[in-house]
Amino acid sequence: MSSKKHAKGTRKSKGKRAQTPWMKKVMECYHRMKKQNPNTKLGDAMKQAKKEM
Repeated sequence: MSSKKHAKGTRKSKGKRAQTPWMKKVMECYHRMKKQNPNTKLGDAMKQAKKEM
């Protein structure tokens, strides 16, 4: 029995998606919080952005 090796398919990169208004808001909160406290996590910024919307 012989085993055939299949050629690996090439993947096309889809590129970056445009930022949604939600992500813009989250990043705005994140950078603002990061200035005050360098230990801020992205999850904290998401919670804050949710409160502000």
